[in-house]
Amino acid sequence: MRTRLCSAVLACSIALAAAAAVVPVAGAAETWLPAVDLSRLDVTGSGADVAVDQAGNTTVSWLQQDNGSYRVQVATRPAGQAWTDPVTLSPPGQSATSPQVVAGGDRVTVVWTWPDAGYYRTQSSTRTSGGGWSPAESISLPGGSAIDARVAVDASGQVTATWLRYDGSNFRAQASTRALTGTWSAPTTLSDPGQDASTPDVAVNAAGTAVAVWGRFDGTHSRIQQSTRSTSGDWSIPTAISDPGLSASSPQVVGSDAGEFTVTWRMQVAGVYRAQSSSRPAGGSWSVPATLSAADAGLNTAPELAVDDTGTLTAVWVARVANDFRVQSSRRQPQGAWSSPENLSPPAVTPETPSVTAGPQGITTVVWAQGTAQNRTIQAVGRRVAEPWGSPVTLSAATASFPAIALDSSGNAFSVWTLAPAGGGTTRVQGAALDTAGPVVTGFVAPSSATAGQPAALSLAAYDVWSAVAGTTWSFGDGSTASGAAVSHTWSAPGTYTVTATVADAVGNTTTRSSTITVGAAPGATPARPAVSKLKLKPGTIHLTGPKKDRRAKVTVTVTTASRLTLTFRKLGVKKPLRLAKNLTAGKNAFTLTAKLGKKKRLTIGTWKVTAVAKNAAGSSTAKKLTLKVVR
Repeated sequence: MRTRLCSAVLACSIALAAAAAVVPVAGAAETWLPAVDLSRLDVTGSGADVAVDQAGNTTVSWLQQDNGSYRVQVATRPAGQAWTDPVTLSPPGQSATSPQVVAGGDRVTVVWTWPDAGYYRTQSSTRTSGGGWSPAESISLPGGSAIDARVAVDASGQVTATWLRYDGSNFRAQASTRALTGTWSAPTTLSDPGQDASTPDVAVNAAGTAVAVWGRFDGTHSRIQQSTRSTSGDWSIPTAISDPGLSASSPQVVGSDAGEFTVTWRMQVAGVYRAQSSSRPAGGSWSVPATLSAADAGLNTAPELAVDDTGTLTAVWVARVANDFRVQSSRRQPQGAWSSPENLSPPAVTPETPSVTAGPQGITTVVWAQGTAQNRTIQAVGRRVAEPWGSPVTLSAATASFPAIALDSSGNAFSVWTLAPAGGGTTRVQGAALDTAGPVVTGFVAPSSATAGQPAALSLAAYDVWSAVAGTTWSFGDGSTASGAAVSHTWSAPGTYTVTATVADAVGNTTTRSSTITVGAAPGATPARPAVSKLKLKPGTIHLTGPKKDRRAKVTVTVTTASRLTLTFRKLGVKKPLRLAKNLTAGKNAFTLTAKLGKKKRLTIGTWKVTAVAKNAAGSSTAKKLTLKVVR
């Protein structure tokens, strides 16, 4: 989660949400599943963050009360399995704050802030695939407080963390990188001395380049600054990217697969806070800041930012619109301009702390808290890149706060938040999954060849990241079907067939696998003559002129065995019929028909009677007939 959370030590006031019902969102089977408890129910848990790796393995971190202090805990849910028991990462005796979790490659890393010998230190712990969590390790230097840590990870699992460290006079931005060998580099100081830095953030792109951003007072205004770490490991001299005559704060940065970095921040103009952004393409320079929000809609929160796999950016924030507060969004496609703000939350309610995530197929999901202190719930809304935003869905009952959300490579998402029981009780961490993808196929067995009249075994094995697998259906290409993870089928006639297996999860998402099988004749068997079981022409009229779609029709024909189909066209007044031949495979076939049947064969205006006959070495099928109209 990118929203800066309040510390659990501050005892943020919240209330419990009842388990959400299974609620479908925009899309055929995209479904939010019921909420689950993640932290212990007998002591306070809050301040949750979430990370999901490419395979859908989900890790949640939070702060858990422990004998008067707060310690960092984590729970992991391997894709398709149950949640693990919570594991405590931070040392006892002192209260940790602000845990952040990232997942990349084969490892998950958590960073947090922890008091140590009179100072605050940035600490971390990492778990590799199949292993346990490493002991807590201080990655900031002793002798000065380090606060406000942020962390990012690249696809290989290399982690970069930034924080603010007090040098005796000012807080300055620092960074460290954890190599794949498991060792954190010595911290590098990024911001200049003489003035305080604030609210750092960091992102990495697919190439391993990192950009760190922060706010820094220049003597007149607070400016957004950045430093870039090349793949060689060196950080650049800091440069300012926000307007020199305006105060700016709370930057966020993301990196795209194409190498572009984009930063958003909140800037103040004539007493009104507005959202701004600057981007730098791979090998290019930072753009002139663009303003995203409207002049008459002052920001109540800093913008949150995400980028999907197409490079499309989405920024969200809370703004005052007239006498109301609304969650708003703006999007920018690659090399495009930012869109006009759209309202995501409904009127007459107060939204807070939006969080946004984006990923494959342009899938973008936003969550936020909404309502008064007594009835605040978590809301979610989603869209795909070429589609409009859906309607908000309620994920929790009152009262819930501080949501975070993350996506996997298939578009599944998991959101976490902090709750308290209705009527009082212990604060806890809950979460809910958005199931948008079909089951993951781990095995598909279909023979490449078979013999007519003899059974062949087929099977499909799968699991679903979030839901149960509901079942598998089979189509064998000869008009017959079956159900089950393992089936047997006997083809009655030789030919080439397409076998298709479709596996569904409990909420209706599906995954399909197909294979082609060649069925040979049984030894000594007499070939069977073909039969045309279905013949369809759509539409029944072909135009000689006009749009391309009007000048063609689709012929669909199903035959029992591989054969050669001949279509014979006859029209009153035309003495010699016209013919068109097509080689067919056993099962369903489709091809396009136009008025041009060959170099010198064309259908003229009028009504044509069409006869279809399939033929192989054993003989010919019974003729099927239909009518075709040809018009100008």
